[in-house]
Amino acid sequence: MSGRLTASFTRRRGERDQVQVLRTDGTKTEWEFPSYGDALPHDLVHFIVEKGLGLTGGFWGLIDDGADVVMVNDQAVLSRDGKPLREPAVDFSGLIKAEEAVALLGPKPVLEAVGRLTVARLDPESFSPPASDETVSHLGFRMPDNTTSDTVAAIQGRLRELTQHWRQLNNESITLAWCRGESQPTTHEE
Repeated sequence: MSGRLTASFTRRRGERDQVQVLRTDGTKTEWEFPSYGDALPHDLVHFIVEKGLGLTGGFWGLIDDGADVVMVNDQAVLSRDGKPLREPAVDFSGLIKAEEAVALLGPKPVLEAVGRLTVARLDPESFSPPASDETVSHLGFRMPDNTTSDTVAAIQGRLRELTQHWRQLNNESITLAWCRGESQPTTHEE
């Protein structure tokens, strides 16, 4: 047992991108997902935000606890033993907090017309400060008590750095490692 979760995000231009995970208990899981192009994969953004804020019960906590990701019609579904995870058997409160934090701290979507459809794409340069306290309060979300402006700046700086690196990758990976007690993920690129 390594005591740390390791996730490798592989950009495969012209194909689906891939995540390979080694959980803290030594088990493995992996999934492919539609490419976000030059923007960071949503799950990689989750990794940085959850780790930076110390959110251990979010998406990556569920993955470390044995959940798998299954893609159904290009939508990620969390499952265990081939069955979708559902409340009340699974507590999703940590995942909800993580999604809210990613929405506040991660890249913002840009609406784009594609034929008659309007689609949202993540703009790799669109990191902005979190919403004002009034907006956050209205949304019903509160950043963790230990969140400082330095923490937010560190998370967004790391996301910008990884975005620049992601743009250069071609069949290469960014690998992140996390022990649940750490405050920032360690990284190495393959």
